[in-house]
Amino acid sequence: TESMKKQANMAIHQTEAGLEQAKVALSQTYWNGESMKQGAKSQIDSAEKAIELSEKKIASTNASLNMAQEAYENATLKAPFDGEVIGVYQKVGEMISPGMPVIYFGTSDDLKIVADVDEEDISMINEGQGVEKYYAGKATNLDFVNETEKSRKTINSWVEDKTNNKIKDLIPQGVLDPDTRLVLTNAIYFKGTWLLQFNKEDTREEDFKVIKNPQYKI
Repeated sequence: TESMKKQANMAIHQTEAGLEQAKVALSQTYWNGESMKQGAKSQIDSAEKAIELSEKKIASTNASLNMAQEAYENATLKAPFDGEVIGVYQKVGEMISPGMPVIYFGTSDDLKIVADVDEEDISMINEGQGVEKYYAGKATNLDFVNETEKSRKTINSWVEDKTNNKIKDLIPQGVLDPDTRLVLTNAIYFKGTWLLQFNKEDTREEDFKVIKNPQYKI
């Protein structure tokens, strides 16, 4: 009948409408999936770039660390033997050139002296016997606080005079400072006649090195 026909047409229209809605929903689902896939790919790309950047930063940091370690090792002075620092010639932060002395390093062990003893006196000497020798000295008042450099030159001038101009700069510039309180200095110049002279044919010149001074032939 006409009424049933209308109902059937309405059902068809509803079904067609539902199909269109399903198509639209399917299309939206497809595009949403593509969008999510693109978003995920973008996040993965960003993460990979961040990892790559972090790896480069780590490599750069390791290189800087290695350079700092090398600089630290180069700034460390290693003594070839046991001893003590007797003098410091440079200050922290100063620029130095290759070959410039930085410290005066030595040992304060007891000195060994080889001496000839007359056979008449040998009975008075025993192994391990102590020896005392006193030398005269002179005290000079210097102003290290206000006239540090002048005080250094005064000491060096005294040494130069006592050594017949052989030692001209015993205390290098920069060793003394306003905190210096006392400087003990000794100098000797000896030139005498040998009791038994060396054989001239067995004598030859050799280099004698002095700190911060040229070599001397002796």
